[in-house]
Amino acid sequence: AMLDCRVPIVAKVNGDAVGAGLAITALSDFAYAAEDATFSCAFVHAGLIPDTGGSFLLPRLVGLRAAKRLAFTGEFFDAAEAANLGLINGAVPPEELDERVDDLLATLADRPTETIGLAKQTIHDNLGRQWPDAIDHEIMLQVQAYGTDAHEEGVAAFLDDRDPEFE
Repeated sequence: AMLDCRVPIVAKVNGDAVGAGLAITALSDFAYAAEDATFSCAFVHAGLIPDTGGSFLLPRLVGLRAAKRLAFTGEFFDAAEAANLGLINGAVPPEELDERVDDLLATLADRPTETIGLAKQTIHDNLGRQWPDAIDHEIMLQVQAYGTDAHEEGVAAFLDDRDPEFE
């Protein structure tokens, strides 16, 4: 459901993201964490495999070798390592976490939700496609984007030399 959600999902990790918490962080469109946050794909400690979508998305985010390391060992790691792996967008001092996420949310609120939804759909739909099919799918969704109010407003704003006002 998270991958299919048409609006951006932002994770703010201020504590532990372990097991399903790690998978939910991975499934988010954006993720920021306090520097003192900890992460683990801890399922192996309970005799389980990654779930909540972790087995699908972890290799795509952090690479095959890192995903195997995390899944096979269940090791705990800090937010800096999570950022280095590509699991999160960034690690920030705990006192700056709310502001960092609020700034991102303000930016996203200024963008056309419908366009973000189409971009998200295209990116996720094309994860498993080969190049020619991916381009065909992208073109199909771009045709939809051309027909949106957001595109009309974006073009009008450009021609009027002003910032767009998306609804």
